[in-house]
Amino acid sequence: MLVKRIKLRWRIARALFVGIVVSLLIPELLAAFLLPRSWGGVVQLPKDIPHPTYLHDIAPPFSSAIKNTPADSSGDVPLIPINLGMDLIHYSYGPGYFDPNYTPWDTTRTDAPPSVNLTRFRFGFPWRSLTWDDLSTGASVNIPAVMDYHMKMYERAGIDRGIGVSFISPGRRLPIAPIWGGLILNILFWSSLWFFPGVIWRSARYFLRKRRGLCLACGYAVEVLERCPECGTGRARA
Repeated sequence: MLVKRIKLRWRIARALFVGIVVSLLIPELLAAFLLPRSWGGVVQLPKDIPHPTYLHDIAPPFSSAIKNTPADSSGDVPLIPINLGMDLIHYSYGPGYFDPNYTPWDTTRTDAPPSVNLTRFRFGFPWRSLTWDDLSTGASVNIPAVMDYHMKMYERAGIDRGIGVSFISPGRRLPIAPIWGGLILNILFWSSLWFFPGVIWRSARYFLRKRRGLCLACGYAVEVLERCPECGTGRARA
């Protein structure tokens, strides 16, 4: 019984390890190589939706959020029915780009931008589990005041900005900020896919060997023998 318990715990630990590795690897591969060129499927989210708050004291008040999903290359056909393991949410602080009240940041008139756009790219399959944020003020970073403000935003963002991988593609980043609910669900999902097929296979093999009079441990024909002559396993113990 002790050996069986040790083996079961080892299988569970191995399944969890596989689930963690796969759940962390899939978002990185999606972000590195499969980020779509176009986004569609625009969905206006409720204004009271939870939103990133690390810019709350340096950006205008939060105003709106829009969710987008991958689309075809032209952006005309959103691939909404297909779970491609990625989406994004635009969070607007102050008037958004498509708001009639939106005005570009004139650094000669104001020290702070009238609006800030935070785009959160979310990756993971089947649930979104890791993210990285893109921050924009709508003004050129070649202007010293704009660059200073962006550096302040980047410092506030921390790990939410992800890790830059410009050697793969300019501006491409890898997500490292977790969405804990999605990450836990993904780990359980992939762990189950690894664990339960093995349990089903071992159970089926056990009953087939028992029915055919084979050793339950190695499959050698033992018929009515009390101990397997091949591996030495007792029938009752096996």
